[in-house]
Amino acid sequence: MPKINDDFEDHLLEGPDAEFRVELWSCHLKASSRRIELLKALNDDASPYSLAEITEKLKEKCSRAMIYRSVDKLVECGLVRQLNLGRKKPAYQIAHKIRIDTWS
Repeated sequence: MPKINDDFEDHLLEGPDAEFRVELWSCHLKASSRRIELLKALNDDASPYSLAEITEKLKEKCSRAMIYRSVDKLVECGLVRQLNLGRKKPAYQIAHKIRIDTWS
């Protein structure tokens, strides 16, 4: 499992995705580019998204299976919240603690 320590190169802890990487590592999850894209998509605004909406938003970057698996893991570790808003299916939203403004 990845740990944040002096062995990490400085460039991994800099830039617009650094906070996402640190949060993923703190949950003992690999900070893959696809997981970072998923967190960035959820961080775009405060609106909750269904899995279908997330899949549509990321269809060019991530497979549906990867999105479903990653969302489950991110909910388990608390980076993403599952909301039941009276819909047939739950919606997902980035947890407030890592809601950041990206530098793009």
